[in-house]
Amino acid sequence: MRKTATGWHISHIAINGDTDCEGAPGLAANPHQDNVKFPHDVGAFLGFVWDQLDGSVIDNDRAQ
Repeated sequence: MRKTATGWHISHIAINGDTDCEGAPGLAANPHQDNVKFPHDVGAFLGFVWDQLDGSVIDNDRAQ
């Protein structure tokens, strides 16, 4: 996963492509296909991290 100008680019064996800053629509597809449970508000958290990176509040190392 890497930050883009408008969201994230997800690079995985099964799921690849660009998403918005909250990871929609691609991020949820992979865990759902594998029946993995995850918090419903994970997208909001990713949006928060994206905003922090975009505003230079945190760097890539901190985001990890």
